[in-house]
Amino acid sequence: MPTDTPSPEKLVGIYKSWMLKIEDALKREKTYRKLGNHCVEIYEAKHPERVPFNILYSNTEVLAPSVYNARPIPIVTRRFKDADPVGKAAAEVSTRLLKFLIEAESEDCDSYDELTSAAVLDTLVTNRGLTRFKYEDGGDYSEAVYGESVRWDKMFHGYARTWKKVPWLGFEWDMTKEEMQKNFPEVSAKIDFSKIADPQDDNEERTPESKEQLTGVKLAKVFEIWDKSSRKVMFFSQAYKEGPLKVVDDPLELANFFPISKPLNFMRKITTLIPTPLYEQYKSQAAELNELTRRLKAMIRALKVRGFYNSTVEGIEKVLESEDNTLVPVENPSMPDGTGVDKMIWIMPVDMLANTAMALNQQREQVKRVIYELTGISDILRGASVASETATAQQIKNQWGSLRLKKLQKEVQRFCRDNLRIMLEIAVTKFDVETIAQMTGLPFLTEEVKQKITQAQQMVMQSAQQSGNEPEPLPDAVQKALQMPTWEEILGLLKNDKLRGYKVDIETNSTIDAEASQDKQDIAELLNALSQFLNGIAPLMEKGVMPFDIAKSMLLTISRRFTFGTELE
Repeated sequence: MPTDTPSPEKLVGIYKSWMLKIEDALKREKTYRKLGNHCVEIYEAKHPERVPFNILYSNTEVLAPSVYNARPIPIVTRRFKDADPVGKAAAEVSTRLLKFLIEAESEDCDSYDELTSAAVLDTLVTNRGLTRFKYEDGGDYSEAVYGESVRWDKMFHGYARTWKKVPWLGFEWDMTKEEMQKNFPEVSAKIDFSKIADPQDDNEERTPESKEQLTGVKLAKVFEIWDKSSRKVMFFSQAYKEGPLKVVDDPLELANFFPISKPLNFMRKITTLIPTPLYEQYKSQAAELNELTRRLKAMIRALKVRGFYNSTVEGIEKVLESEDNTLVPVENPSMPDGTGVDKMIWIMPVDMLANTAMALNQQREQVKRVIYELTGISDILRGASVASETATAQQIKNQWGSLRLKKLQKEVQRFCRDNLRIMLEIAVTKFDVETIAQMTGLPFLTEEVKQKITQAQQMVMQSAQQSGNEPEPLPDAVQKALQMPTWEEILGLLKNDKLRGYKVDIETNSTIDAEASQDKQDIAELLNALSQFLNGIAPLMEKGVMPFDIAKSMLLTISRRFTFGTELE
């Protein structure tokens, strides 16, 4: 046995130690998962008779497109807007690489837009959105970074007050016998599937769908643990108590180790990282809304034309059953002279029921307004513009009418930015140079190619000098490539955690369609700035007052301040 292989007793001790940590983490999440399952049931209308007015579904469908409805465009720029060829090249490589990755489609994996939309939906319903990233190497330069959605109740973590202090996190998997044999071939033969139990989840607390899905299926619950201190990934299952199912050394080599960014969360808590669904903030108002809706329906059902009529007058029942504008003849009228039909019919009064129904409807609208104030939907209603408003008035509404919504939008943008950083870090760490060059289409050279070209040019020059001829110059494209940084310099910067954070800054543009016109505005501002600069500087350059190099430096400084200025630079 190798010296670094733990003894059987130590493996059992590792198993027991981690299972206690996992049980404690699941206990901390028990209340949240119960509330989250309740919100999912309401959103998916599993019990419509209990929730006649599904305000949670309505609010979610209004807020979802308000906080995210457009795939972000990655923007990688130099942290400091100075002359830095390597930093500029690294930013350009990163931007193109991320654009390729988020636009890539796969039959087996969801797109970046689908992953983000799923995370936003989970957050609006349960207040936790997760996206996990992984590296796949298919060979022959078919490397890729893919993301996968993690269900809100399939992640847990060690105790911490802030996300950066989380010591470890785990994922839950329900695996069949075939999946266990495929993923853990070394120990799958020792697992007795006939005795598999799941003490972590009480069968009475499972959702109806879970019971249906598990009918006749034997599943083993597997816990995947990412331990930041040891930078190892371990797999545990109560079906195998002799130690970890498998231990893997740091698979992604990320600076923050975890394969996910900070979970998407729309309500920051002070005391704990365990989230609370947004629905809990207006749960009592939603219950009142459902009760008012039930009473209003009962009042409407009671609003019927009912009454009595004098049976001595023949034909009255035919009048009540006839169509509009119909006269019914009476053969033997026994109605006293001067007595109208209104004296022969007595209608049950419905005025009180109608007034009660109107009061219930008004109260229901009032409760809805309270809920809208709590959720921020009232900001959307106040921010809605009309045709008669001026452009200035609409701009003010856009800035202040949706102030609370901007907080949610910024959280989504933060989530997208952190995910892009993970994707870029995986790509520059795992991808081959050839793969990155093909994805970006940039003409940078490797050190080896650059040296070969330089040596070949030196040999040509020596040969020309010996023969007394002028050496043929290199093509302009090759000369330009020789002046650029090499792939080794660029990737060296991107692979260095400290230099990457110091040299380049990764952001996203707006994830909201309503602000898509910002790109056109940026272009217009850049062109306007360049036009004003050239009109003011050109006469000074013609007179020799302003040196060309100074004017060029000023023009570069201006262009670097704009998103679209890198190409001009």
